[in-house]
Amino acid sequence: MKIEIGELSEAIISTLIEYGNDVAEEMKSDVDDIAKQTVKKVKEKAPVRQSKSERHYKSSKKYYAPGSYKKSWANSIDEETSVRKSRTVYSKGHSSLTHLLEKPHKIIMHGKNTGKYTQARQHIAPAEEWAIQKLEERTIKRLEHGV
Repeated sequence: MKIEIGELSEAIISTLIEYGNDVAEEMKSDVDDIAKQTVKKVKEKAPVRQSKSERHYKSSKKYYAPGSYKKSWANSIDEETSVRKSRTVYSKGHSSLTHLLEKPHKIIMHGKNTGKYTQARQHIAPAEEWAIQKLEERTIKRLEHGV
């Protein structure tokens, strides 16, 4: 294809826009894929209460069946434009448990501080760190080697 000198800047801009759109589509696909894999990673490490212990059953205002927390993980689109996409990985119906399970906290029984702490069961933070690293790696690789 032959381009006149007066049309060169327009041809370069057009090519860059096309390349940018192609990269954006591929990266949006990466966001979808990584979000899906992140949900899987959180589910793999999510703690599961094995039984309906009396303590859990009576102390809770709401009863959750064993394994329901692990099964509750999903992802959804927060925002999508022609050049951007963001997704959130979350626990459906168990959002108050996520912080309690991920971070240690004081154990209070019958309104009194026992001086003991729960054990942290990190399952979200490692998956989040993995997702950030993986998306960064894919982005760098894509930009270095083209779409």
